[in-house]
Amino acid sequence: GVTVPLNHLLRDLMLRRTYDDKGIAESMPDLVQTTVLCELTKEQRATYDADYDRWMEEYDRLNALGALPQGYALELLTALRHLCGKMKVTHAIDWAKDYHKQTGKPLIIFAHHLDIIGSIYTRLAVDGYNYRVSKITGATPSEDRQRLVDEFQAGDLDFLICSTLAAKEGITLTNADTTLFVEREWVPAWEQQAAHRVRRMSQESSVCHQVILSAQNCIDEHFDKVVSAKAAIVKRALDGDAEERAQGDIVKSLLASLTGVSA
Repeated sequence: GVTVPLNHLLRDLMLRRTYDDKGIAESMPDLVQTTVLCELTKEQRATYDADYDRWMEEYDRLNALGALPQGYALELLTALRHLCGKMKVTHAIDWAKDYHKQTGKPLIIFAHHLDIIGSIYTRLAVDGYNYRVSKITGATPSEDRQRLVDEFQAGDLDFLICSTLAAKEGITLTNADTTLFVEREWVPAWEQQAAHRVRRMSQESSVCHQVILSAQNCIDEHFDKVVSAKAAIVKRALDGDAEERAQGDIVKSLLASLTGVSA
């Protein structure tokens, strides 16, 4: 069930949604999504603002000339989102440590970029915390991947850090009931598939949690709002229809939200 310590961890939330599948609702736990806002330090804020201004100035210049290269908008948005991801590493570490201290439960941490996965892994596994930590990325051989899944399911790992794309399908991780997303995916269906690694028939908890870290007053918040407003598109992608179109629509809407100019 929902524990008091977990409620404590999720006290600062922006968005809460419960996903119900009517056909199997009685035999599956609820999946509750919560977004936790991360406040940037003064140094991080200065770095983000400078990077944002540089990208926007270049975008405005090229747009005025009618010379925007193909894919430039996606490059701009991806760079800003990657920067936010790096700035959230410390928040992820702190949240994971607090979660472990409060609940004693294992946790799955999802991210997109390899440098972010590596930073989280290094800080949890090496920097004096004495946690049992491993990671799964696209480079993890299939035999090692299965071994890590088995170790996690056996209770031999405190944290498993995963590439969202590499671990969104084909594995069961029900020894945890909570997933922490440091970065979101362009196709929200992919991150929801990843969150469902804990929401299986064999899950003993009655509620599973998908926790999303969102950098405050940055592109992250724009992304969260766009995805929330595009619920129908997200559902179509979840149903296996038009993932590429869903991504394209979210990219265009995110750019418009961020700049006030359509892609």
